[in-house]
Amino acid sequence: MKRRDLLPMLAITLVCFGCATKSDRVSEKEDLLAAAGFSVVPASTPDRQKQMASLPPDHFLTKTENDKLVYFYADPLVCNCIYIGDQSA
Repeated sequence: MKRRDLLPMLAITLVCFGCATKSDRVSEKEDLLAAAGFSVVPASTPDRQKQMASLPPDHFLTKTENDKLVYFYADPLVCNCIYIGDQSA
């Protein structure tokens, strides 16, 4: 294959990768979190909605509870839930 033939293929590839929406990227990350052992807590009550609103969306937060590090990941866009995991997850 000649070098000049690679440029159009490279351009098409970059366009295809650039088409992923934010919700697609978040959804992929959430699949990994669930597979790693994070618990999914739906924000299905007013209290849970308030908790989720207090967390930054699509970012990890850590908190120490009972001398253990706990990770939180809030997703108000895709699943309307909070992922919770520990060091082992």
